[in-house]
Amino acid sequence: MNKRIKLLESMQNNPRDWRIEDLLSVAWATPPYPFEAYTHIISPLSEEEGGGFLLTFPDLPGCMADGETETEAVLHGRDAFASWVSARVDTGKAIPEPACRPGAIPTVSGRFIGSP
Repeated sequence: MNKRIKLLESMQNNPRDWRIEDLLSVAWATPPYPFEAYTHIISPLSEEEGGGFLLTFPDLPGCMADGETETEAVLHGRDAFASWVSARVDTGKAIPEPACRPGAIPTVSGRFIGSP
């Protein structure tokens, strides 16, 4: 298991046991395409879903961010994009080319569905 996955699992399982130094030691990859090249969708979240806005990238499965405002969602989306690209590079997976165009935008709710 690579260092980034171990760190993320540790942060998720024991949020008080990680240090900022651990985060700073993770190498960030340079994306082959800029953030602006990818279609990103900003959708309002219902109060039931926590309110605010959800930003998703149709070309980057699982890459998403949220924020109280659309501007905050975009700022968080930039961080999510950089993290997503770095994780893909770290695991040896390809970064998809930007392909989605506004006519092919899927509908998303932002709700995570898990098994009981």
